[in-house]
Amino acid sequence: MGIPLYGQNGDANALSVHKNTGYKLLTSGTYNAPESESGIVYGLDGTGGATTITINLPDTTGLLKGVYYTFLVVGVSTGEYTIKCQDLTDTTGDTFIGGVMLGASGATDNEAAAFAQAAADDSQIVLDNNLADSAGGLGSSIVVKYLGYISGRGHWLVSGNAGTADPNSTGAALFTNGS
Repeated sequence: MGIPLYGQNGDANALSVHKNTGYKLLTSGTYNAPESESGIVYGLDGTGGATTITINLPDTTGLLKGVYYTFLVVGVSTGEYTIKCQDLTDTTGDTFIGGVMLGASGATDNEAAAFAQAAADDSQIVLDNNLADSAGGLGSSIVVKYLGYISGRGHWLVSGNAGTADPNSTGAALFTNGS
């Protein structure tokens, strides 16, 4: 795609997905992320106890490539923050690829520094600072970007950093198969 001229929006409205739409604080419940909020930073703050927050990513049918969201832990909960693909069907539904850097706040000499990678068919990200082999400490930041259909299923690229209080965490519980 070349540089668009004044008044043009590029190939298939590609420029409309690369905008900063601000910040939205989520404190509880379930939220369906709309395509129109591509570029937004969602603050996750369930500090009101064992608060669970679930974010459902948009349906990938007809979704523009490049739609992306950032999830930032601004309050640690004893519950969990879950980011879910829309189609959780095992082996044919949407999936995450990529992963996040993992670090432990109590580790010394980078004992818990690792790369937690999504495996085949993983369709959920679970940020839970109290769950063994997971993460979700204050300041954890996850970015998901829609890449399009690959081999008949929607693919979301995951990147970011996740902190944990577990110095032995492998990050294995960070990504799960939602089916």
